[in-house]
Amino acid sequence: MPHTTIDNSHYLSRSWRMLTRDKGWYKPVLLLAVSLLVPVAGPLAVLGYQLEWARLTAWNVDSAPKQTNVDVGGCIKTGGSRSWSSLVWGLALGVAESLVSWIFSFNSSVQSFVLFLVFLCNIVLGIVIIIAEVRATVYQKITPGFQLNRIWEMVRHDFGGVMRIFGIRILGSLVACGAAVVAGLVLFVSYLPAVINATSLASSYSSGLSSYGTGLATPYGYGYGYGTGSSAAVRQIVAALLQPFSNPLFVILLVLVVYLLVVIGVTFALLTYNAVGLWMRQFDVVSWGKSADPMPAPLPTTDGSQAPQNPGQPDSQTPQPPSADVQPAPVAPAQQELPSPEPEPEPVPEPALEPAPEPADGGQPAPEEELVVAEESAQASEDPTVRTAPADVTEKLEPAGQEELPKDDGENEAE
Repeated sequence: MPHTTIDNSHYLSRSWRMLTRDKGWYKPVLLLAVSLLVPVAGPLAVLGYQLEWARLTAWNVDSAPKQTNVDVGGCIKTGGSRSWSSLVWGLALGVAESLVSWIFSFNSSVQSFVLFLVFLCNIVLGIVIIIAEVRATVYQKITPGFQLNRIWEMVRHDFGGVMRIFGIRILGSLVACGAAVVAGLVLFVSYLPAVINATSLASSYSSGLSSYGTGLATPYGYGYGYGTGSSAAVRQIVAALLQPFSNPLFVILLVLVVYLLVVIGVTFALLTYNAVGLWMRQFDVVSWGKSADPMPAPLPTTDGSQAPQNPGQPDSQTPQPPSADVQPAPVAPAQQELPSPEPEPEPVPEPALEPAPEPADGGQPAPEEELVVAEESAQASEDPTVRTAPADVTEKLEPAGQEELPKDDGENEAE
């Protein structure tokens, strides 16, 4: 059967439609943001949830993130086992970045430019790490995430798609930065009275110190000498800076701002992982064999970059299909079998009419007997209830013991 053409564009808009197509789509996002507060298990569960959604998408399943009956333990297991890929690749990138920084350390300007390039490369390679994680999740094993030759084969085939996913991460960073600036301004306006109070206290202490030389001034302008008021001054400045945190409204505003930034990060992380799943569809995940086997020919995409080919059939060690509770494609119901009609009773063959004895003179039947036979045949043909059995049935129903009538002398002579 020929393969259908894969849509290999608009990763962001398609991922957003898949994310928001179910009612209450924001509930998993808000819950994932809260889950990040749980040490160790929370981040692993969030990573596993993202990878499982990307795995379904790579299997060509257009599903929204699951909202109910989520296997939290399975998500933690997936996140924990696949985090080894990001950990190892992250350490390798960190070592490479340190080595490049040391090589160009002789010139500060060149080093800054090179480090900026390394920063951009880290973002791009971060997408490659996500590809390795999704590949390992498809196979439900760790080792496929370290097969650099297979990962590079996919990246080399469609590096433009990787750059489009890179653009999603850049957009997420810009949105998070913009939200952080706005949130910072709101918090700064709320925190500004405390800053003004602490600044005035510090200035009064410094003016008292300059007036008396040896002592640090008190809020009333009197110095005690020998620096005995320094600790009290520091305590008053710190108390002035911490005073807004005693206001419940300020604390609630601070928590909401931080939570909003985390929600933005989780949202774009979901979009990025799902975009990787959309990108991997062109590599015919269903036809993947063992992790060490050659990759099947990529499917044709909307831009016609690859002609369709027939990939090999997967064997018993092919990547396991998604086991999440996703509604499968509807299957046409089988046609209902009608009860077979009752067999019609076999027609009873008419008893064979024995030929009338021919007269001795000339072998011709009498006219009266011939007329009677003709009338009986006409009546049988006109009666609709009388059915003549087929020849084969008649032969089967003919009595076995019936003997053939002997021929008379006239027939023998004719023969």
